This record gives sequence, structure tokens and C-alpha cells, in this order.
Amino acid sequence: MIDIENWWDGYFDEIYYELYREFDLKPEKLEAEINFIEKSLELKPEDRILDLACGY
Repeated sequence: MIDIENWWDGYFDEIYYELYREFDLKPEKLEAEINFIEKSLELKPEDRILDLACGY
């Protein structure tokens, strides 16, 4: 039976991190992605974004 209240306990285990290790972002790639988001959304310095993390 799945524990709905603590579903993440078995989901984010060692295998999860092993599978997603290759997606680690280097600082320069991360900066490029942030710049793309800012430009695409035409964000101003005073704007705020809520980042709803979804896993890794």
C-alpha cells in the first residue's frame, strides 16, 4: 500500500539521483536558461516569479 502522506520518501531515493545526475546544470548553462526565461517573459527587475519545483 502506498503511503500518500509520505509518497516522496520512496520516490527520491538513490536511484532517482543516479538517473538524473546527468541533468546537473553547469553555472553557465543555468545562467543562459535564466536569461532566456527573463527575456521570453519580458521580466523587469521588480517582477517576481514563483518557482514551483517539480522533482529534481
